[in-house]
Amino acid sequence: MMTFSEVEQLRVAHGMSVARLCRKAKISYTTYWRARTGACAPTPRSLRLMETAVVTRSAVVASASDGHRHTIIGAVFRGYAAHFAALAGLDAGAALASDPGRRANASPEWRAAALVRAQALYCTVTELNVNGARVARAIGMTRQAVSQALRRIEDMRDDAAFDAALDAAAALISGRVTC
Repeated sequence: MMTFSEVEQLRVAHGMSVARLCRKAKISYTTYWRARTGACAPTPRSLRLMETAVVTRSAVVASASDGHRHTIIGAVFRGYAAHFAALAGLDAGAALASDPGRRANASPEWRAAALVRAQALYCTVTELNVNGARVARAIGMTRQAVSQALRRIEDMRDDAAFDAALDAAAALISGRVTC
């Protein structure tokens, strides 16, 4: 049987949120939190349930076919885009529907939508730890467009507020933030 710290490492490595772990293991959030903070050791039964939930998740991610990986990548990208669109006060559907190939730089709406897509691309690439080419195939963009978006965001990360917003979104969506 795994230790709690091993279960936690595997959970984080596979991007499983705490809420999902608790739901899949059928344990309360309080049980998880007490084990994580060291307030009390998890019972062998709770530990076994958490281990099963994380190991099952690991097997599903590892066995996903390339088509399913693309579906997962696309879903994560759209989730990040919806989050960043909401922060920018934009309609997520409109931001995703805005044609990136049009390059309508004079339009403030187009520029805002392009920034939303670039932030979503950056977080998808970094949080899923997949290369830009795979993300490009999954969401129907060119590799060059993805590469430009990633460079744009890297340049913008020099601004502390922008960097903090990206980190907060990545933590929130990937489940590293606890309630």
